[in-house]
Amino acid sequence: MRRARRSIGIISGFVTILACDPRHKPASDPDATPDDPDVVYCVGDPGPPCFCLPKDGAPACRMDGASGPCTCGAGPQDAAVDEPDDAADVSITEPSAAESASKPFIGTWTQTGTESFVCPTESAQADAVAATVTFSWGPGATDAGTVNLLFDAGLGCSLAMFVSGDVARLVSAPQTCAPAGQPIIREFTSVEVQPFGASFDLAETFTDPTGCQYEERGTLTR
Repeated sequence: MRRARRSIGIISGFVTILACDPRHKPASDPDATPDDPDVVYCVGDPGPPCFCLPKDGAPACRMDGASGPCTCGAGPQDAAVDEPDDAADVSITEPSAAESASKPFIGTWTQTGTESFVCPTESAQADAVAATVTFSWGPGATDAGTVNLLFDAGLGCSLAMFVSGDVARLVSAPQTCAPAGQPIIREFTSVEVQPFGASFDLAETFTDPTGCQYEERGTLTR
């Protein structure tokens, strides 16, 4: 079904918005008189509003009152002023495949899990992790690749990620995390996030400036 369409006028090659003005008379209508309020120039689908063309020879449309129904004759002007149907409109408003794939990640999540690490001067250890992380929309195509998501691991800086299937990964590695005005606090070598029921599984590896190596595994929930 087509959308309700507005009245337009075409004058000297310019398109302007007009009402279906009964004062525009078709010269080809022998019954039209200057005082007849029921004849307008129009093309397009039957029913108000009509497309009014203040131009001799346009199809005539008789209206039952100023806002009543009308029946427009077919003419070559139809193709020139016709609008695309709903199928064309849907292709403009539907999200892209990349947006659809990224949407489930968008928002703020609570991360819980464990962090294992090894440092040059210490033995391996493991700690519990509880943090707030955030995914936001990426800018799309960039010189470095397609960035579908920006991931803040709770450190005040964003990592560029892409989504393939339903898994989000780093666009490139390593990526450093350095909040504005601060030194680098982590260098991420891997981040992978994938659905697990109503939550997400998170796995990431990174190092810090002291040379410690970390691995985090956990779950993201709302």
